[in-house]
Amino acid sequence: MNHIRLCLSLFLLGGAISYSHAQDKPDKYALLIGVNAYDFDYFGPLKFPEDDAKAIGQVLAESGYEVDLLPGSNATKEAIENKLAGLNQRGSNKGVVFVGVFGHGIEFALMNLSYFCPFDTYGRTARHKDNKELFAATPAGTSAKKLIEPDPTSMISIDTLMESLTLCKAANRALIADCCRDDTNRARSRSFGSSLQTNQLPANTVTLFACAANQRAMEHDSWQHGALTKCFLDELNQSNASGPVTMVSIAPKMTEAVDRLVKSSDARGEQTPRFLATGSADLLFDKKSTANGSWINLDEAKRRVLQSRKILAKYPRKAVAQHSDSMLVLQAWSYAKLGDETGVYDTIVELSRQFGWCPSEELGRIIGVLSRQKPKLNVNRFLETLLAKTDSLKECFTSDNFRFGIVNSDVFEMELSKGAAYRRALSSTVLDDSDLITIAYNPSILLEDHNGMLHSKLEAVSNANSKDSDNRLLAASILGDTQKVMQLLPVHDEPIAVVPFVHRNDVFVVQQIIQRKKPNYAGYLFVALNASLASRRFAIAEELLEKFEIPSHGSKIRYRSCESVRDKLCPVCSGKYGSHYTHARTVHGDFAWIYGRLNNETVFQKILQPIQVEATRRDVEISFAAGLLEDIPPTLLMEATK
Repeated sequence: MNHIRLCLSLFLLGGAISYSHAQDKPDKYALLIGVNAYDFDYFGPLKFPEDDAKAIGQVLAESGYEVDLLPGSNATKEAIENKLAGLNQRGSNKGVVFVGVFGHGIEFALMNLSYFCPFDTYGRTARHKDNKELFAATPAGTSAKKLIEPDPTSMISIDTLMESLTLCKAANRALIADCCRDDTNRARSRSFGSSLQTNQLPANTVTLFACAANQRAMEHDSWQHGALTKCFLDELNQSNASGPVTMVSIAPKMTEAVDRLVKSSDARGEQTPRFLATGSADLLFDKKSTANGSWINLDEAKRRVLQSRKILAKYPRKAVAQHSDSMLVLQAWSYAKLGDETGVYDTIVELSRQFGWCPSEELGRIIGVLSRQKPKLNVNRFLETLLAKTDSLKECFTSDNFRFGIVNSDVFEMELSKGAAYRRALSSTVLDDSDLITIAYNPSILLEDHNGMLHSKLEAVSNANSKDSDNRLLAASILGDTQKVMQLLPVHDEPIAVVPFVHRNDVFVVQQIIQRKKPNYAGYLFVALNASLASRRFAIAEELLEKFEIPSHGSKIRYRSCESVRDKLCPVCSGKYGSHYTHARTVHGDFAWIYGRLNNETVFQKILQPIQVEATRRDVEISFAAGLLEDIPPTLLMEATK
């Protein structure tokens, strides 16, 4: 159910912030205010403003901000004014100050003034501009009732907010408002910020408002946030830490993102954010999170490298018989990251000997990483030595995919160019499996769909009459059609359908999807965890791991690319698996890899303990070792492996 959100979500940028890492003179500061319920019964209760404040505070704190939080009854007018008055001591000529206010807001149309409503807001009798009292329309024969409205003297005006923003010392400033008008007296009110003009903004300031003048801002149970707040959080989580993250780059993206999110819940819903700017307002956002929620530093990287080496050293260089070519690739990948030339050589030779082939692109990436870790490596001589050992590698080494892999060796699973993927999808008459998977894992592709053609093709797949195509489920998921996804789950099976909801930070729907697939939920849980960690949404991964048990030994994971097998027993755990199931990478190894990324030795040992087959234990331990290395940045990895 949608909840009309008469709320304001302000973020004023201009100083340095840190939840628990406060500095003497912070360059980044955030003041976050959230109110769900009020003493004044004029306002209906809200669900998520206080959660909005906390969530934004957590993200900014991880980026080195000092954060002040005023939730609920702490957010009185006096407390807010005191904090705003202190902004003139915050920030620096290189810093940013960020103020977030979440709760009810109102703009009086006759005065062209917007107000945020503190916890202790009170009311007054509404008056016309000539000071005459206003009365509500009542049935004939009944007594007229005076109109009541919030008293402006009990609230925080937008002028006060802008003045505080102007007086702060920060070089970067912004105002973001997730707010709409109060419908109780529509003729006298309109959407928050409707009257604010660019010439009223301080220098280098960006303002972002939730909706147009006659629209309303929304919140929803499945989002666990207001629409603008959720999309803002999503954008921060997807931001590239290697470059500047500015408000002027984020604000235009909110227009489409918020509209798409609102329509995913209500097809007739409309919410169009509006922004003003007098500069870029750099957030100085520094995203350095790791899979266990803490920042990876050199000491942590060294510990992970040491543990990974110990695990790999337990087994002989030359691989024993294994049931999986993908596990040998993962082993070679780990040796490459450790700069172990001999380990890479032996594993590639064994892969070629056992299976007669090597995946060209993956092998190219492995060689590329090895050459980065060992700058003095003569790559041509290394490849010649491998070719002298086995002729089956010649076709691999001369392929375009191999060369592409070497060039793009910094990532194991290369994300396609957004523009190229979009053009390929548009050129297809009907979107196929590959198109849908690419879009699911790269949601930014949809930002290229300015004329709606890709959206129409997704709707065509989602509405197709085919009863045996799992593409319907995946297309519905990409479109955010939760109702259709839930309808299709009993008869369709596509674990990648959880990925778009992970990218939306919609953990509620992700949990629902996994729950629907019990008891065979292993594949869905793994894909959701993998997508969460890959996109640095660690809170989602932790919540899923708390809610769902590790799948039992012998559980099956479906892979879209696997060979069809029927009524066979898994040689590892003697579990029976049917068509479209494989233990090419066992569920045991997959979840060991997840816990390796989380650096959780305790749970890993619980996975390992019941496994008796030596080959499986080897695969599980190698998966854990690979997971340990997955999230170490390349520069730190080079230092840690010296």
